[in-house]
Amino acid sequence: MAERDSGSTRVADADLRADIETVLRRRAQILALPPALEARYETATWRGRGRSLRGWLIIVAVIDLLCIGVDAVAMPAHLTESIIARGVVLTTLYLGAAALLWRPRPAWFCGLAILIPTFALILVAGYLGALAGGVHEERYLTAAMFTIFATTVVPNVRFRWAVAQAVVSVLTIGFLFFSRSKTSMALLPVAALFALTYRAGWKNGLPKRRTTSHGGSKTSTRRSKTESGCWPV
Repeated sequence: MAERDSGSTRVADADLRADIETVLRRRAQILALPPALEARYETATWRGRGRSLRGWLIIVAVIDLLCIGVDAVAMPAHLTESIIARGVVLTTLYLGAAALLWRPRPAWFCGLAILIPTFALILVAGYLGALAGGVHEERYLTAAMFTIFATTVVPNVRFRWAVAQAVVSVLTIGFLFFSRSKTSMALLPVAALFALTYRAGWKNGLPKRRTTSHGGSKTSTRRSKTESGCWPV
């Protein structure tokens, strides 16, 4: 029985290695994994990815709560609205998303857990900036730009979801700038920054080859995004 299980394990490992080599042979910068291999990747990397995603969501929620103090200075007459928008709406979304990520979730769920709170944060920044009025409106939207830029780069989600989050965020904040602010040209450097970041990420994501030994024979393999920067799509 034990010999049969050992033999099955060796066959499964051999099949897995064959699948990996097939994917890596394409020499693609963005790895498109077969469904079975993708499921194994998700399972093997979930612990670290889940911890980093929860940590990011909690950190942003805490920083957002601290920004109520900024609102108290910038617009003391609207402090109640700030507490509701930041302390209730955004905190619920961010901490709720973090709580939902305590158990393994599929890639699309992780992507939405980052995209939806970020979209809400942009809307709240536009709402509070409109309440503050004057130069404060532009400052609130500019602060939101830094947040969406960091959210695009830091959370470990699939590349397609990082792109989706960036596109939705830039379009939303662009609409707010062009519809409310007279300084909409400030959006252009941010759009250029996003383009340069993705270009750099694409270039640096080139697979890094390393040589490992299996049974005395050397095979060339490439590491996943968590080690080398390659992006599973």
